[in-house]
Amino acid sequence: MISKLLNDTEEDPFLSNILESRHVNHSIISRIKKDETLQQMMQSKILNDPSSSEKVSFPRLFAASGCLSTKLQEWCLDELCRQNSDDVFPEIGVDLVESKLMSVSNSLSTILEPSDHSSV
Repeated sequence: MISKLLNDTEEDPFLSNILESRHVNHSIISRIKKDETLQQMMQSKILNDPSSSEKVSFPRLFAASGCLSTKLQEWCLDELCRQNSDDVFPEIGVDLVESKLMSVSNSLSTILEPSDHSSV
């Protein structure tokens, strides 16, 4: 469901207006908190060939929901190091949390730096 929303948003900029509503973000975050199957599906996707938008959004959604596992934190750190290496062209994706384009490294930095994710 979330992957489809990300793909549709990338293909249709007008659809991104829907994401400007904080209600959509709160609904997704609330669902992640309650739905272990969704958590597992999202975690599996992020650990197995995610799109740039999934790299940007999924970790932030997990962090906002309080469901960021140790395994995902390790993935975030590894991916941040990869994104910042000289061997990789930095990726940019659609961020569902802020409804804008964001680099993967900037998004992951917000996860790894101590901050308050409850304002999402």
